[in-house]
Amino acid sequence: METQQKNLISLTFILSLVAIVLIVVSLSTDHWVESKPKLINDANNTRGKSEAHFGLFKGFRIKDVGFGPRPADLKVVCSGGQGVCVVWPEDGAKTAYIYIDVSLVNKTDDQTLYELGLFNFGYYLTIIICAALALVFGMISMGFAIFNICGKPIETITGPCGLYVWNGFAFLFSVLEMAMFLALFFTTLKENFFLSDEYEKFNFDDHTNLGYSFFLLPVAVALFFANVVCLFFSGFKFRCSFSDEAEKVVDNGMILY
Repeated sequence: METQQKNLISLTFILSLVAIVLIVVSLSTDHWVESKPKLINDANNTRGKSEAHFGLFKGFRIKDVGFGPRPADLKVVCSGGQGVCVVWPEDGAKTAYIYIDVSLVNKTDDQTLYELGLFNFGYYLTIIICAALALVFGMISMGFAIFNICGKPIETITGPCGLYVWNGFAFLFSVLEMAMFLALFFTTLKENFFLSDEYEKFNFDDHTNLGYSFFLLPVAVALFFANVVCLFFSGFKFRCSFSDEAEKVVDNGMILY
């Protein structure tokens, strides 16, 4: 393998490592959504300030309806059977049970969901699965990058073809993760993530945005795509076949045996 090819494959290893770190940091931080909702009946914004931020698993909010700020830790609670999730405030006794109104979850249109403070469980689960798969394929691409640099792989899935495949899948699933969260954000979370009895008190739409935890994902996507570009410029072709050299090695092995 030429020095330039080794250098470019080494670069794919580094870029995959950085992309994996970004996805892990994204999952472990709670700033996917950031909001400063305003009281609807407080045009001058003088009756207190509320704010919240949360990620895929937890978050924090301060709610103020004019009687002083009420801070609370948040956690994402889901019911797979009912197909919904809720951003639930952990404040004392309420943590002892899951808040999901069973009588209302049959109303599946998006408007009803965000009015209830609920969001789609299928979207949420898909985001988690895509993130996990992006991490898995990213780590596989790192492993085979080392194997291609230090070893002599034949031109099968362990060789250059595999590097295209693993990085391609990592890119695909990180894109899907990002796209699914955007769908979830614009259909429900941007409209409301407070509980149903609080929805009519606040305006969320113009005061809720994506946070830095989410914006780590596009960077990871770009890095996985850059890996594919590096492989292309290294001169490797996307071809899954045995080379003549590999066949000779096998033949010699058969003879020796």
